[in-house]
Amino acid sequence: MVVAALAWIAGVLRMQAQIDERDSASVAATFGLTGSITRGTLNRTLVVGTIDAIARDSVVGTRVTVNGTYGTFGGLTTERDVMARMFGYVWTSKVVYPYAMMWMERSVRRSIAARWQPGVGATWVLVSDANFSVRVSATASYDVVEFVRVLPDGRRRLAQFRPIARVAARWRSTGAGLVASAEGWIQPSLQGTGIRQFLDCQVSAPLSQWLALRASVMTIDEPLIPAGASTYDLYASAGLALSL
Repeated sequence: MVVAALAWIAGVLRMQAQIDERDSASVAATFGLTGSITRGTLNRTLVVGTIDAIARDSVVGTRVTVNGTYGTFGGLTTERDVMARMFGYVWTSKVVYPYAMMWMERSVRRSIAARWQPGVGATWVLVSDANFSVRVSATASYDVVEFVRVLPDGRRRLAQFRPIARVAARWRSTGAGLVASAEGWIQPSLQGTGIRQFLDCQVSAPLSQWLALRASVMTIDEPLIPAGASTYDLYASAGLALSL
């Protein structure tokens, strides 16, 4: 077995003010890449990449988070998945501020050819200090999904209204520099097709001023998908983070 080196590359520029669950920033970008390669009796390749970028001033801001996964097992493509979450904010220095969002996705694992989910909502900053922050958000969204194969009821396209409840928390230790964050989404369907759930958790521990260990876990629960695909996916990765 040959296992590819796990690497996380991060670049962060910081100042006061905060519009997301990560560090306060005027401009910030994080790039991550992990992977593994196995050759021999079983041939398996898996590459997981992440991009998280944010830009803001005192009035408006934007954030884009992209997760990508590519995998093969023998001659079969098991993952070619991309998920992007995009936000545009206004009045970002307020305790309550509005935003518009777009969730775009495709997934071989869940047989999703394309998803477009626009929405509008507001975030309420419950707690925000140097070491701990909690935010809750409510969103009205319209979820349109095209599937690769037909659903059990014969449809290949779903279009439905989904309200979204989102909670995000972040904690930083005073002495050791440990940082932990968690973001959870609950998305019920007004058309009765079930509740989508999404969870993204990260923990990092510094090794030096520039280098840190980082681990992340992301889970997705999709209640209605074509037969033969799993409704639940879990992605876990660990590696090094380099801050520039």
